[in-house]
Amino acid sequence: MKLRNILNLPVFYEEQALIVGRVKRVLVNRSFQIAFLVVRSYQAGMQIIPAHQLILGKDTVIIDSLEALIPYIDEEQKTIYEEKMGNVIFDQEGRELGMVSDFVVDPATLSITALEVSAGIWRDIIDGRMILPLEQVSWSGKASAVFHGSQTGEQNILLPQKQREAEE
Repeated sequence: MKLRNILNLPVFYEEQALIVGRVKRVLVNRSFQIAFLVVRSYQAGMQIIPAHQLILGKDTVIIDSLEALIPYIDEEQKTIYEEKMGNVIFDQEGRELGMVSDFVVDPATLSITALEVSAGIWRDIIDGRMILPLEQVSWSGKASAVFHGSQTGEQNILLPQKQREAEE
């Protein structure tokens, strides 16, 4: 699941069969884990839900207690997600692969598992965006990173998303 797809999901309180708000922001920590979801609650304004108190579904975020909603104070806090969007990704030989356009989230663990990389509008339209495993990327500066994976081989990690989907 792409992190951007979590934004605006409804937050469902299962016990009372009630939508209590919508996700406005995802706070990702430096370990590339979702730490909190910022929610615009219909009753109490901006609140956060700690990751351990939510279930991330395809179409909704589920909570089992209204006590999971905590008042949100620090709206200016910048997360790793906001810091890394737009960072340039290079391969090991210094070739620019593209820019980080999103994170890929494992809904079961709330971990960031991969980066979506845009190589420009025309390549994105024709080939789709690349998905790079997070464990094969190292940030070398504030605005750039190096991909340490292979461009060829059995996994073909750098295949654009459309081509990978067609082969599966």
